[in-house]
Amino acid sequence: VNLHWDGGWLENFPTDKQNCMLKYEKIWTQVAGTFKDYPEKLIFEAQNEELGWQSVWNRWGGTSGKADSYALVNEINQKFVDVVRNSGGNNALRHLLISGYNTDIDLTCDSMFKMPSDPAGRCAVSVHYYTPSNFCILEEDADWGKAQYTWGTERL
Repeated sequence: VNLHWDGGWLENFPTDKQNCMLKYEKIWTQVAGTFKDYPEKLIFEAQNEELGWQSVWNRWGGTSGKADSYALVNEINQKFVDVVRNSGGNNALRHLLISGYNTDIDLTCDSMFKMPSDPAGRCAVSVHYYTPSNFCILEEDADWGKAQYTWGTERL
């Protein structure tokens, strides 16, 4: 179970952190409470692809705002762990997936990304890998690339 794009409210975190964090905490409090007695097969993921804000830091535009954007991602991920761990039941030891920065493998491997503190020690990082993007993402040609329908070499 994870959160994924929800009408764009997560985009407001940098400018309305208090209200967004309250909403985020309430969502995870309700989800964790509802599923607290489910077996360990159920895994929660803090977020899916949405943690990172180009309004704060643009990865192609230098380093201005980078530390602030990563700090916010790290804070949100820590809030997720704290809420789930404090919700009781099987959530005290449930495996948790921690969202990398924009769930991007390269951005998550940056030293500014920090895994949250977890008393259960049962967290794993969640990343996506869409390379080469013209094969993994494009279904038809776009202004930034031509769709590629095969990748690699034929195995012998």
